[in-house]
Amino acid sequence: MIKNVLNKIPIPIQIVLKLYLIGMGIFSFYRVLLLISNFEKTLETDWFLVLKSMVVGLRFDTTISCYALALPMVLLFVNYYLLNENKLIFKIIMGLTFVLYLPAFFIAAVDIPYFHHFFDRISTSIFLWSNDTNVSSAMFFEWGYLWPLIMFLLLNVFFIFKLRNLTRFYATVQQPKKKRHLISILLFLTLFFFSLRGKIDFNVPPLDIRDAYHCEYSYPNKVALNPTFSLLRSYLDSQLPQNATIHFMDETEALKNVKEYLGIKKSSFKNPIARKIKGVDSLISKPNIVVVIMESMSAHKVGRYGNPLGLTPTLDRIAKEGIVFDNFYSTGIHTFNGIFSTLYSYPAIYRQQPMNTSPINEYYGMPNVLKENGYQTSFFTTHNELFDNIGGFLTANAIDRIYSDKDYPEEKLIGTWGVADDYLFEYGITEMNKMAEKEKPFLSVFMTCSDHAPYTLPPYFTPKNDKMTEQIVEYADWSIGQLLTKSEKEPWFENTLFVFVADHGQAMNVVYEMPLSLNQIPCIIYAPKLIKSEVIEDFGSQTDIYPTLMGILNISYLNATMGIDLLKEKRKYAYFNGDDKFGVINDSLFYIYKDTDDEYLYRYKNKDVTNLKDSLPQNKLEMKKYATSFLQTYQAILNENLEREKD
Repeated sequence: MIKNVLNKIPIPIQIVLKLYLIGMGIFSFYRVLLLISNFEKTLETDWFLVLKSMVVGLRFDTTISCYALALPMVLLFVNYYLLNENKLIFKIIMGLTFVLYLPAFFIAAVDIPYFHHFFDRISTSIFLWSNDTNVSSAMFFEWGYLWPLIMFLLLNVFFIFKLRNLTRFYATVQQPKKKRHLISILLFLTLFFFSLRGKIDFNVPPLDIRDAYHCEYSYPNKVALNPTFSLLRSYLDSQLPQNATIHFMDETEALKNVKEYLGIKKSSFKNPIARKIKGVDSLISKPNIVVVIMESMSAHKVGRYGNPLGLTPTLDRIAKEGIVFDNFYSTGIHTFNGIFSTLYSYPAIYRQQPMNTSPINEYYGMPNVLKENGYQTSFFTTHNELFDNIGGFLTANAIDRIYSDKDYPEEKLIGTWGVADDYLFEYGITEMNKMAEKEKPFLSVFMTCSDHAPYTLPPYFTPKNDKMTEQIVEYADWSIGQLLTKSEKEPWFENTLFVFVADHGQAMNVVYEMPLSLNQIPCIIYAPKLIKSEVIEDFGSQTDIYPTLMGILNISYLNATMGIDLLKEKRKYAYFNGDDKFGVINDSLFYIYKDTDDEYLYRYKNKDVTNLKDSLPQNKLEMKKYATSFLQTYQAILNENLEREKD
């Protein structure tokens, strides 16, 4: 009976339907692989929601399949009805189908490690992940990244096998061409068009990313998306004129708000938020500053903030002995965000990469002011300085010397990310000894990288935990202990301020669209001979590190940034970026705004997933106003090239 029904369907339609089913099967298989690679999150999710995600995902997979099949479908009809079923042309059409599906399958494979790292489906942000092709390619030869590509190759073999079967089918099948086929073709084309659009109702927009959000839980919503769809959508959105620069509100209104938030009553500088900070300027021996930016060190990994595994004894100890900021947030979710905001005290704006502009923007931040006060400035990275344009940007922004893989012995380069953290610190101490001999204070910034997949654990380190993701945190913390232990033996130690902060966090214990663990990070200032221990519970951000350090140094300077001295001033909220969204948090509420104009407001303390945006409209508006005022003012400063102005 089924065979009789199929015989009535025109051959080109049969071919398209079979191609569609093959493509959908492969897309579904990739979605299952995604669920397996995030096994813990999958187990924590209600199985009904997981199943619903798979069903909702069929809509997105169907749209991408229809885009891939549109041209082959037209050629199939032309070949069958106008070119007398040419077998060679059919083979060419099958080859074209393979070529059109291939990028979508490759994106689905790459999306698996991308999602695991960023807790988001792939978008144009992947092009910000790295502009160093050597590092990027090396990462994909590590097993954590390689296995999805192996599956990609195996699935392509399966796809080719199926295409060959269709070619044999086409060569042997016979079906008389009848006029009634025209009705079937018109009906099929109508169905195909609506499948391509993703919706039947013309009164609503075509299928969009927000249509994947079928429940209040973030993980199953994201699983429903097709990564090719999300990548194309983010690219098209990024090309819109309104997305080149942000337009949340009138710039005059935004600046007025920011001046109020920062307590700026009047300003005589070109940069409208610049304000003169008066210090005593009486320090005979200015303290050295060592800033350690720790890769992916989420607060959720630290014992002080509730992690029960004992991964961070060093950080836990110095948090008790130094100044610790217990409600501290990164500005973004990328390493370049962390470096940029920590040193130059401006926030992250969506997908903008501030360190990779042409020409390179210059900022008047921490390195500039310290150089004006007689400091030497240096930056140490474990790997290639071309990564994220670190070398070019920092050299143009008052960092005297960049140390990278070109400076280290070749035998010390142990993995994708160059030298191990403890060797980075060992090498850095040697260089800081040389700086100290010049009898000038120094600013030395270290960017660690051990806690970035693919992980490489040095053979001489013995971890206590079983999982690599936990072992590498143990190692990162141990390396910090080595830095402090060895630095304590140097004469410059007692006159040095150490700052330990993460570049960003990591997606852990995910509840909301923006995992708080991706932005909530530790921040500790440690100098046992210079400062007293103190716990700061007010909200802070990487943008506040520079002004806070300047306050400790107690020297006069021009603060031309959006940061504040957290030891003297308070923030009403913390705000942070997630590429296509931003979040704002206070002591009870967490507000999220997406660039699709979707908004969420949660009581995050008890992990409540009830969206309160309509029941607490005033809170929502105030939190949104706070973040967008800062972001819009920063955009205005960039538009007028005032980020470098100091007078």
